[in-house]
Amino acid sequence: MRLLPAYNRKKRTFGNCEAGAVRLLHSLIAMKRLIGYTFFWIAIGMIAELFLESVLISSLLILFFLLLGYNLFME
Repeated sequence: MRLLPAYNRKKRTFGNCEAGAVRLLHSLIAMKRLIGYTFFWIAIGMIAELFLESVLISSLLILFFLLLGYNLFME
């Protein structure tokens, strides 16, 4: 049983949904892509952390990227 209608990538529509439902589903897809993008870069950062031996440099990089991410997100 499908709760959501199938997404047509060519037409960018969801079956016979009303406009509000379509906007909601588009925002859910965008959020899913944003979460996937975030997890990907977290994993890249964890791999890079394996090669850093200094705790001080690691801590400063973590603080820098947290502040940068916060500022970019709140912009």
